[in-house]
Amino acid sequence: MANVPFHNPTHHTLSASLHVSDGVTLDLSWSPGESIDVDEQYADALVKLSPEGHVVGGAAPQLNRPGAERRVLSDSLPGSDIRRTPPWERR
Repeated sequence: MANVPFHNPTHHTLSASLHVSDGVTLDLSWSPGESIDVDEQYADALVKLSPEGHVVGGAAPQLNRPGAERRVLSDSLPGSDIRRTPPWERR
């Protein structure tokens, strides 16, 4: 299988644990700005896209695939507000 590059565009370390098989977990971690090639069979588990190209879930929905189009992170996903405003200032 081919590899898919996933890039961390945030200023935070992002981690994901993916179930590979019974008792086997693939633990991944991206430093800020880092890209890691991941086997394509795990692509949807990391970043799940709707048919329209919106990010609708996954173990690490903040990640980007370089060159992918229409990468919109839904405001309803945890971590979508990771970018700027502290929780006590949001209303």
